[in-house]
Amino acid sequence: TKLDGTAKGGIVLAAREATGVPVKFIGTGETMADIEPFNPVAFAAELRVTLPAVASLHGRPPTFFHSDVWVFNGSLQREATVTATYRCAQESCGNAVQTFTIPPRQVRFFPDMVGTFFGAPETFGAVEFDSAELVVVTSRLYTPDRSEPSVGMFVPGLEANEAHAVSVLTSLRHDDFFRTNVGVYNPNDIAQPVLFQFFGASGGFLGEIFGSVGPRRSLQVNDPEIFSRIALPAGTSSFYCMVFGNGVHALYAYASVIDNQPVSVLEAFAAGLPVISTNAGDLASMVRDGETGLVVPAGDAPAMA
Repeated sequence: TKLDGTAKGGIVLAAREATGVPVKFIGTGETMADIEPFNPVAFAAELRVTLPAVASLHGRPPTFFHSDVWVFNGSLQREATVTATYRCAQESCGNAVQTFTIPPRQVRFFPDMVGTFFGAPETFGAVEFDSAELVVVTSRLYTPDRSEPSVGMFVPGLEANEAHAVSVLTSLRHDDFFRTNVGVYNPNDIAQPVLFQFFGASGGFLGEIFGSVGPRRSLQVNDPEIFSRIALPAGTSSFYCMVFGNGVHALYAYASVIDNQPVSVLEAFAAGLPVISTNAGDLASMVRDGETGLVVPAGDAPAMA
């Protein structure tokens, strides 16, 4: 089999299990020259899927940023055994290594994976998923709760070839209704320096932030720190960030642009209707209490009634 297809050579492990024959060589392309000795460690790394940003963190009330995660087993016939390793940015990562199974062509759902599955509330980081089967991982990092109007972002699971030595994060924004965080996850076993360089939409240099990230750790720079350290003008509707590591080892770079403008609120305003909402996120700055609608505390059912 070969590693450059969508199955990533996944049949190798099933063939080894069925026949007992050791794997000595594997193909990486279409010609005889594309055959090399089989390296099981490198092979496992190719199959790994990484969620570069997960969390279970309470911020300014009532915000609660947490990650719901879905894991799909792509095999038609075989159950997937998946080992999930939580690589948190803090020292204590709860029960950081967990193993679970998924029947063929089924999805397993993990609400607030960091807080409930790993038992590591008030932390953030990344999760690595290892399986002999092809698995697809997706997630949503959001606040405050599925039962409330929520804001958040889709975070996909990424393969090893989606980490880069240099990355560009586009469509960033800093104004009354949007704020931006940028970060990296270092999937390597060595520490790396990290340089975040910020540019305006027209390419003008805005500033830079230096940092370092430990092996298999995360580093995130949040909106207030970006705003203060590079003197980013308020109301910057479009800027981008270039992310550099040591130039050799790849990093997973990500950005979260938090949009606190629910479409339903905008649609109501467009129709000339008042809005009754909680104060989740920045909704209180959109709805003027007693003028364009009513704003009640998040989670206060009697007030909403």
